[in-house]
Amino acid sequence: MAALFSNYHEGLFIDEPTTHLDMKGTDFLIEELSYYYGSLLLISHDRYLLDKLVTKIWEVADGQVTEYTGNYSDYEEQKRLEAKQQQERYKIYQKDKSRLQRAADEKMKKAEKITQANQSMSKKETKTPSQ
Repeated sequence: MAALFSNYHEGLFIDEPTTHLDMKGTDFLIEELSYYYGSLLLISHDRYLLDKLVTKIWEVADGQVTEYTGNYSDYEEQKRLEAKQQQERYKIYQKDKSRLQRAADEKMKKAEKITQANQSMSKKETKTPSQ
């Protein structure tokens, strides 16, 4: 860590920096990185560290990268909101699907009745003697 902070670097790529640090070491790292003014790409599972340092989170899922603005707590809130909106869209989809299925079923019943009526008329017409 001392070597990292002894010289200025325009960008830092840090992967799991708090893995072997105690709370005091983590606080020191956060303090040092909070004054860093270059580009910082940080990969960590330490939510406390992420809440204190990051301003953007890039989520990589299913081959897609989604950018979220804010710290880790903001990211969690945005993910909850997305899940809630997705659930609401799914409910609307289910209602529309049911409504359309009922409408299609009604049309099929009407078409079936018309077909049956036409068939019975044809049979009656064929049974009547020709004049």
